[in-house]
Formats: sequence, structure tokens, C-alpha cells
Amino acid sequence: MGKLSRASVKHSTLPMQVMVKHSSYANDISRRRAILLGAEWIPMVRGVGTVLGTVFEHIRFGRLEKLLKINNWDSLDPDSMGASEYFDGIEVVWAQSQSEDIAMYELVLRLLKKCRMFMVQFQGAQNDDMDDSSYNRQWAGPLVFIHCVPEQYFERLQQRQPPALVLFTFFGAMLNSLDHIWCFSGWGRNIIIAAEEVLGDYWKQWIERSRRMMEAGS
Repeated sequence: MGKLSRASVKHSTLPMQVMVKHSSYANDISRRRAILLGAEWIPMVRGVGTVLGTVFEHIRFGRLEKLLKINNWDSLDPDSMGASEYFDGIEVVWAQSQSEDIAMYELVLRLLKKCRMFMVQFQGAQNDDMDDSSYNRQWAGPLVFIHCVPEQYFERLQQRQPPALVLFTFFGAMLNSLDHIWCFSGWGRNIIIAAEEVLGDYWKQWIERSRRMMEAGS
């Protein structure tokens, strides 16, 4: 993960908070759905990196240095996860896509697995169990994911390509595990619902996987 992306993680919560509250008051169904599926908040979150680029060195060597530390994210290996009832076999969803999209979706899947590994390790852990490098804990997982995923994926998401939407429901499931944090409350579940409405019944078997992950709380 790039150093600038590390600095962006903590500061990304503000645009997310704004858009979550905004989506709650959106009366138009299509408008609310577009917000939940990232039409505005994803560019805002990723744009934090651009803004911080001009002051990155000051943050890196200043009092906010701890904000750059994302614990053991870089050392996590998605291939070590083993069998998963949620992810195994999901590659068939994009099997008929263009070759460049197939490679991109596979990367996104790896990042989703890595995000889940990162978040699960903090479940039940006490603050005293972690050292100073753990300022960014479970809640940072989804933000790291948003900063690491290639722009091509978000283009496919806004094009409402089924593979992109299916993968995004797993992001929603992981975000739902942060439901106890006020600014994330209800958002993960609503992302899954919005994607399900767009996809229709044909893709229901895959959405059920992310729903099971959500209900399992991980």
C-alpha cells in the first residue's frame, strides 16, 4: 500500500460521513441508490489522497505520523485464507468478461479477502493487546480497500456491470460489521440492498453469499 494512501485512510472518514447522512435524506430512489453505490462518495474518499499529496512529508514526520500506520496490512496474504464459503467459485461471475476486466476483478477479490483478514484479526481484541502501530484498526479495513482498488473497477461499478456489483456487496457485508459506529450504521446493509435491486433475481445466489457474511458479522 502506498504511503500517500496510508495518510488518506484516517482522513477519508469525513466525506464518507457526509455522504452517508446525505443518502438517508435522498427521496428519489435512483438518487439514493446511486449514492449508496458510490457515485459521489468514492471519488471524494479517493480524492483525499490528491489533497494530502502536497503536505504528505509534513504528516509523515510530524505529530500525525501514527495515522500512516496500517498495522500489518502489507504482510497479509489472501492466499493463506484457505477455503471460504463466501468467496470460493465466485470467479464464474466474471468468466465471460474481457481479459483485462478478468484480471481486474481477480485483483479486487484478493483485496476483499485481504480486507476481511485485516478486519477479523481485531474482533474481540482489547486496546491493550495492540501496540502504537494499531491506531488504524478494524474500521480502517474498508477505507484501505477503497484506496487500493484500481480506478477501472469503480468505472465498472458505475456502469452497473454485474461482476462489479456482486463484489461490492461483499464490501457492504464487511462494512456492516462496523454498524456499531454511528457514521457507518445501516450503510453496509443498504449497499447490499441497492446492488440487489439493480442486479435482479438472476444474481441472487451470489448476493446470498454476501448476506450470509453480513449476518455472520464478519
